[in-house]
Amino acid sequence: MTTEEERYQEFMDRCANSDDERPGATRIDTPSERRREATRSRNQSEYHEGAVQDNLEGRAPLMAIREGYYVMLHKANEALALAGFKPRTHECTLLGIRGIFNAPELANSLRRASEERKNVDYFIDPDNPELEKFASPEQFVEETMQEFVEGVDQLIQEEGLR
Repeated sequence: MTTEEERYQEFMDRCANSDDERPGATRIDTPSERRREATRSRNQSEYHEGAVQDNLEGRAPLMAIREGYYVMLHKANEALALAGFKPRTHECTLLGIRGIFNAPELANSLRRASEERKNVDYFIDPDNPELEKFASPEQFVEETMQEFVEGVDQLIQEEGLR
């Protein structure tokens, strides 16, 4: 079990170390830049959410899991932008949610969604899917994606970032 301070330090060491040639996350210094990046991330999240619905109602419902993961990723990036960071990697988004906001449960949800996205992208047979974590794409959207988005919105509100 890691402490809040250890999680924060892990993010800083692995992602925001200014000594790295290309750090996994960069700082966003001004409030206007933070708002602009947060808006871009929020728009990305909402765009992918539209794709989730299209896929659930269309011929490729398993792709809703893939798109749902990106809804979550960009939503997390919105919160991190408001806090002054722009992740450049999926891992740094996850570590940022865990370390900057001390939200390991949200980070775990994002990690599980990432694993299932990879399963959908690379390993399953769409004609005979065997999902690892979820019984159906609808279950993923309801129990993982929507709860994560609500959790990040609550986090943004509680932190007074919006």
